[in-house]
Parts: sequence; structure tokens; C-alpha cells
Amino acid sequence: MKRFLKTKDFSVSGEEFELLLDTELNMLRTHPEPKHLENYYNSEAYISHTDSAKTLVDKLYQHIKKHNLRKKVSLINKYTTSDKTLLDIGTGTGSFLESAKYNGWETYGIEPNKKARDFAGKANLLDENIAETHLALANSCFWYDWDFEQTARSIKKAMQLSPGTASIHGFNAVYCWRKC
Repeated sequence: MKRFLKTKDFSVSGEEFELLLDTELNMLRTHPEPKHLENYYNSEAYISHTDSAKTLVDKLYQHIKKHNLRKKVSLINKYTTSDKTLLDIGTGTGSFLESAKYNGWETYGIEPNKKARDFAGKANLLDENIAETHLALANSCFWYDWDFEQTARSIKKAMQLSPGTASIHGFNAVYCWRKC
């Protein structure tokens, strides 16, 4: 890996970090990896997980966000041939899913941050009738929140909706193994 950029978290922690280019995967990695990622998102200064438009900066952010969402949807439309199914990992408040859904995409989202996930759920961006939504929520609650009660509820609901899906049973096995 080679250094792509050295920068600083100016909004929350003030910590310096690097983005390293993994040339094999052609993707950037944060170094060092944050130990408690959720702390960065729980700050009131982090407006990406809200739709706040109280201050001038908030209003400017929301305006730029709308512009960028249009550009993102345009980009994925450009590279899609037929199947318009989208999984957004780290979906935040679900704004990208909402934009994509409005443009004819079948959307699924996973969000590890409970506050943002609750916001997306209230906006009806997480379809309660799709087993994969509950499986994604179970994964997020299990690995990120360590909310084992919600994990169990989500697995149960996923199994009710799609009792023969191997990935649901596979994750349930991991959940049971880790809980014992």
C-alpha cells in the first residue's frame, strides 16, 4: 500500500490519519483504522446523519448533498445495464437510497450507526417485508452495536419472511455460536 493522502479529522476528534491506496483492490484504506468508529458519528458536529438545516453551514451542506445525490444516481445509472438493485453499506440516513429508489432502483441499506439507522427507518427506507433488510439489520446490530436482543429479533423476522434462505440460517449459526 502506498500513501494517497495525509489529513486530519477536523470536525470531531482532531486526529491525524492517512488514506493508503491498496493497489491490488484499487481502494483506499484508513490508517490507522479507528478503534471506535461509532464515536465519530455520534458527535453533534457530524451533520451527515441528520437532515438539519438550522444554521447556514447546515443549509449549505444540505444543498450540496442534494446536488451530489443527483450526480451519484446519474453515475450508477450510467454503468447499469438492466438489474437496478442497489445495496448501500453505510447508508447513513438513507438519502442516497431514497434518491435511487425515486429513480427506479430496488434499494437495500445497511447502517451500523443506531441513530442514523433509526432515522432511515422512520423515513420508511428500510423495507420491513424483505428478509434481506432484517438480515442486514441483524448483521449491523451484531457486529457494530453488540445489540444481541435486536439481532435475535431481526434474525427471527428474516426467517419468518424467508424460511429457506441459507444466508439467514448461516448468520443465525454465527450468532448462536458467538452468544454461547
